[in-house]
Amino acid sequence: MLTPSFEARQDKESIILTIRVPYVKISEAEIDIDGTNFKFHCHPYYLWLEFSGELVEDGEEKAQYEVSTGNIIVTVSKKVKGEEFKNLDMLTTLLGGKKEVDLRSVAAKPLIEVISNNESSVYTNPPAAFSF
Repeated sequence: MLTPSFEARQDKESIILTIRVPYVKISEAEIDIDGTNFKFHCHPYYLWLEFSGELVEDGEEKAQYEVSTGNIIVTVSKKVKGEEFKNLDMLTTLLGGKKEVDLRSVAAKPLIEVISNNESSVYTNPPAAFSF
């Protein structure tokens, strides 16, 4: 899956996303809105954004595909009208699906796992070097 380039802006009532997805079959596009999460999928593109405020499906959402530019413009309503969503200009902070990793749990796991401890298969003397 490819993450498309995108731009996010807002007005008092909605979030407006411009997503660049050239040469797609737009009839197969899927959009999912769930609280602070916005997901867009249209093969081979996948975009998951997490906003600081909640979005809502209220019948006012719309999407328009501009064939000449390859952009889809999606407008989604804010749950709380007038709320100012933060960091819309920091695109990497919007990207969702990030999991926090606890480094202590990673360090506690062994990096090498012994599958078999068959002494006869272990070399005690390395083979002699080849000479030409």
